[in-house]
Amino acid sequence: MIGVYGMGGVGKTTLAKEVHRQAIEEKLFDVVVMVAVNQTPELRRIQSEIADVLGLTFDVEEIPGRANRLYERGCKILLTSRSQDVLSREMRTQKEFRLDVLQDEEAWSLFEMTLADAKDSELPPIAAEVAKKCAGLPLLLLTVATDLRNRESYAWNDKLKQLSVFDNEEIYAKVHSVLESSYNDLPGNEVKSFFLLCGLLGLSNIPIRSLLKYVMGLSLFKHISTVKEARNKVYTLIDTLKAKCLLIDGDTYGFVKIHDVVRDTALSIASREQHAFIGTSSSELTEWPNKDSARISLPYCDIEDLPEGWECPKAELLLLFTEVLSLGIPDLFFKGIRNLEVVDFTGMRFVSLPSSLAFLSNLHTLCLHRCQLDDIAIIGVLKQLRVLSFALLHC
Repeated sequence: MIGVYGMGGVGKTTLAKEVHRQAIEEKLFDVVVMVAVNQTPELRRIQSEIADVLGLTFDVEEIPGRANRLYERGCKILLTSRSQDVLSREMRTQKEFRLDVLQDEEAWSLFEMTLADAKDSELPPIAAEVAKKCAGLPLLLLTVATDLRNRESYAWNDKLKQLSVFDNEEIYAKVHSVLESSYNDLPGNEVKSFFLLCGLLGLSNIPIRSLLKYVMGLSLFKHISTVKEARNKVYTLIDTLKAKCLLIDGDTYGFVKIHDVVRDTALSIASREQHAFIGTSSSELTEWPNKDSARISLPYCDIEDLPEGWECPKAELLLLFTEVLSLGIPDLFFKGIRNLEVVDFTGMRFVSLPSSLAFLSNLHTLCLHRCQLDDIAIIGVLKQLRVLSFALLHC
């Protein structure tokens, strides 16, 4: 195993994709697989993606058993991380390579190339200075250049001033300032709310169909009354965010991705403006979201138990993705969070849904994905339900 490490936005994933492409093109290996791993690893998904490419099937459901099945084949692995310690100490790589920021000439070349299709081919005199303030970080260079394409000179001067403020700060402060500026420049509250929702999911590959279900449940769009209209709106907003470099194409059709640095900015804004809470590890769940939390996302966190008397009256969205089949929901779980409009449980096992589900008189979207469920009768009391999704449900 070898590792590549470097700061967020420096191009580790781009490099890994190029290695993946060349390995296939030059037929260096019999099979080449690339999978994304985020801060809260979806181990079952990762194993399944690798197995699909290798043509393997699992005769066990437990994660360790599946891992042993994959390990039998033997492989060479390239890992990427922001931390060398994660690679050398936790993953035990044999060799680590540091990926640094671009040199000045390389940075200018990327900046100029991004601006190449601008209507006015003559760049303003301060363009080189703006590019230099991006400190050679590819993500920042791409975001700034995209934002300034076809803009007037005053926009260039304003961006230069913004970048100069953080000259003596660490580069992440500069990156987040630029990304937040891109967010503020988005045209309207709908696209802003949609962007924050994308960041809240905490997934490496975001299913567009899930976004559609959530926006319908939250009534995010005005004057939209049908699924077709909502779908058209979702794809329009995705195009808007891609044009701003805030979203990128997913690994397969029907998915989008968000860079982890961009996601960090989205979560910072969401926690401030929408009282959003996202769990990324067990250490963050020593205390559950407080009473003011409105949007709660727990993507593949290490959760042992859910609280019985949890009070969160302002919560409107709850996403809980897990690979722990033994995780159960207390019967009175929903009593203190009765204003929920969207609930998504993924990967859970129920004998029956908790009776307190009946308290959710405002629930518009209920998703039970990859769940094991014996009795769904209580769903009949949810009179305001608009979207009911049973993807890969086992009864």
